[in-house]
Amino acid sequence: MPNLLDADPDPAAVPVAGTSHLRDGVVERSPDIPRLTNLAALPWPAYHLAPMNRYWYQVFGQGRTYATVQASKGCPFTCYYCPYPLGFGSKLLQRAPEDIVNEVECLLTRFRCDAIYFRDQVFAMKPNMVMLLCEEILRRGLKFEWVVETRLDSVNKELLSRMRAAGCRRIHFGLETGDAGTFETIGKDHVRGTLETLSEQIRTTERSGISAHAFILIGLIGESQATVQATKELISRVKPSTLQVSIVTPYPGTDLFRLAEASNLILTRDWSQYTGFDPVMRTHAMSADDLLAAQDELIRHHRRAVRWHKVRATTRRAVKYLADGSLPRRVLQRYGHRLPRLHAGLSKP
Repeated sequence: MPNLLDADPDPAAVPVAGTSHLRDGVVERSPDIPRLTNLAALPWPAYHLAPMNRYWYQVFGQGRTYATVQASKGCPFTCYYCPYPLGFGSKLLQRAPEDIVNEVECLLTRFRCDAIYFRDQVFAMKPNMVMLLCEEILRRGLKFEWVVETRLDSVNKELLSRMRAAGCRRIHFGLETGDAGTFETIGKDHVRGTLETLSEQIRTTERSGISAHAFILIGLIGESQATVQATKELISRVKPSTLQVSIVTPYPGTDLFRLAEASNLILTRDWSQYTGFDPVMRTHAMSADDLLAAQDELIRHHRRAVRWHKVRATTRRAVKYLADGSLPRRVLQRYGHRLPRLHAGLSKP
């Protein structure tokens, strides 16, 4: 925002459009600025000003440099708990596949990145664009691993196969709940399929060779011990490779915040606790402590459900890496940072 950089630093000055500020403990908003409509008009981030060799992500492993890339921006859906439309806009904006891959290639060659995390809100919203992106990656012969987030109803076997060929390693899906009634009311607009048919997409993803990471939200409107049990049963059937269980946060501006406030379910207005993991609202049937207990219960249940699944997957990867000769390199990248501490421990009298 050039206007913000040129603004008068005096607190009494007229606020810059598109900003908010505190005045006597009250948040005041200035007029909005027009929404960005052309991602191609933005320059790439100033990667040369950041210590790119220091960034790593547990999905790819410590010691493997990665960067984030925005291939598209915005989410037109209205899930009542989600702040994406507020923060990124409700209109989907997309970049040309060639421009995206130009940025990726620069990160791989100039900054020696090993992997990319595409931070799009709904990566596969337009499957044809994703297919073009994969074709461009394959045409240039780029070898890197990448991770995305998208909706369960936006992928299919053909698309998953092409994404896997182009290097996609993991997809993050918003499963949210195992209770069909709750799923139908959370606002996943125009979702194609029932909870049961959509959850099958996780198995399809796993069979394509891409790991499926599922997001579960505890504490949605109507959450109870019965809905938690339904989520446990779905986890047992689907067995996603990895699972994140968060306690839902009613972010101000979302419909969830308005619903929770109207029903007197908000527990605190200390915004520092609105983290996605701390209980800041209850449900009609569950207290904050109940929600924390349910979160722990689901995490433990998932670990039990996928224990042998993970052993098999790890064994298959080890055999593959042993066959292509990359196992020593991968082990060193993953655990090499521990060698100095291990050596120091062994050398003690």
